[in-house]
This record gives sequence, C-alpha cells and structure tokens, in this order.
Amino acid sequence: MNSQGDEARTGVCRCGRSVDDPATLAVARYRGLGWLLFVIGITPTPTQIDFVCPSCRHLFGSSSAPEVCLRYKFRSS
Repeated sequence: MNSQGDEARTGVCRCGRSVDDPATLAVARYRGLGWLLFVIGITPTPTQIDFVCPSCRHLFGSSSAPEVCLRYKFRSS
C-alpha cells in the first residue's frame, strides 16, 4: 500500500479478528461533493477507506491512497 494517508493495518481486536479476516468491514468515507453526487445518482470515489471490526468497531487502519479508494468504489459494506 501507498504510505499517503495510510495507518498501520496490523493487530488483533478484542474479538480476535484481524484486518485479514473476511468479516472485517471496509467503510468508505466521502466529502461533501461525494454526498452530492450520491443524491443525483452518481457513484463517487471515496476519499478514505476505514478497515473496521464489525463486532467491536475496532479501527484497524485507514487509507486515502487513490488505488485503495478506487478498489472499494462500488462495494457496500
């Protein structure tokens, strides 16, 4: 991954999940223009992706690297 806007994505949460667990959520974050595009029916590219445990909401890390944001553009989790 690119170091631009990335945090370390390591560790295990109190539930015992890691960032590599299939249940780990990739939560897309958008800025104001992104939300406006949603309203008019266009899918914007997220500005940041947060990797979160679905049970305890532990944040494993986040990325604002363009290639990571594009990878999660059409995923909903």
